[in-house]
Amino acid sequence: SIVAKTPVKGGPLERALIGGWQIAPIVTVTSGQRVSPTTGTDASLTGVNVDRPNLSGDPYVHGQPRKFWLNTASFTKNTAGNYGNTKPYMLVGPSYANLDGAVARYFPLPETMQLEFRSECFNCLNHPNLLGPTAALNSSLFGQITSANPPRILQFSLKVDF
Repeated sequence: SIVAKTPVKGGPLERALIGGWQIAPIVTVTSGQRVSPTTGTDASLTGVNVDRPNLSGDPYVHGQPRKFWLNTASFTKNTAGNYGNTKPYMLVGPSYANLDGAVARYFPLPETMQLEFRSECFNCLNHPNLLGPTAALNSSLFGQITSANPPRILQFSLKVDF
């Protein structure tokens, strides 16, 4: 993130046009959300109901377009009395990239007061940032991504400092 302000210098016309502006972009890029594969049953007979499945191949589907993020054929239910061979948080969802920003303009008022006009944008590029896939083997949505972060949001405000 960064905050940059324009200087309030020069003649009256120059100050009125370019003085008092502030921009503040925030760029965020992260790896995908980590999820733990589970069977959704208690085949291990531990009473915890978070058994993990066995993995027998590449857990991800490659290529575009795709309905599934996970290769469902690579996962099998653990056998009775045993744990599966997958590890907690071993699966990674799609990466996250986002640009938020704010543009503000400050107007001097009499005495020590000032008026601030501010516009803010969240997910400015309206880029779909998907969350992690459904990782419960007993779910009909196993391997699919069914949710995302919010779309572009804009907000405007006026504030008087006195």
